[in-house]
Amino acid sequence: MARLGKNQIEFLAGLAAPRRAAVSGDKLLRSLATRGLVKPLGANGDSFFVVTADGLRAVADALDSGAIKETTLDDFKQKGGA
Repeated sequence: MARLGKNQIEFLAGLAAPRRAAVSGDKLLRSLATRGLVKPLGANGDSFFVVTADGLRAVADALDSGAIKETTLDDFKQKGGA
């Protein structure tokens, strides 16, 4: 598989949860669909897009290689105190 850009893999990682979908048909989403990493649910390819098994594998590979970081509890804590 061709190397994914930072925006592509981070977007894909955001979809890598059960029952999560994207509605936009922008350039980023179409590039992921062309690679088979997401798929449209509508017959015309203009509906909700969901991550595929290949998309989940791409996210796992990115985590394993360090291309994206794993989410930690600190990611959800308020920054700067209070």
